[in-house]
Amino acid sequence: RKRAIDMLSAGVIPGTIQVPPSGQPIILMGDAQTTGGYPRIGVVIRADLWKLAQAPLNGRLRLVQVDAAAALAAWEAQQLYLRQVAQGLASAGWPVSSQNRPQGDSPDAD
Repeated sequence: RKRAIDMLSAGVIPGTIQVPPSGQPIILMGDAQTTGGYPRIGVVIRADLWKLAQAPLNGRLRLVQVDAAAALAAWEAQQLYLRQVAQGLASAGWPVSSQNRPQGDSPDAD
């Protein structure tokens, strides 16, 4: 960004990509504030937030634009995978709490 832009604060969610005056994009995660006033240029889909959490600090990221249908498909695939992991653990005798087991929640359930 070349110059400061006055913007009203607006609600943000985990994955929101903001651009502060420095021009270096920042991606908000689970510990972010609830509102932000910097320009927002996108949102990392919820199904990919775990990948972002594993990225090294100051590492390079490659972002790919997806539509709502692809984001939902990625979420559903992730939920299926997690259910299969939980079933595998349960069948091996590991205690799996139904409270922690994904039940196909909506991607916006939080």
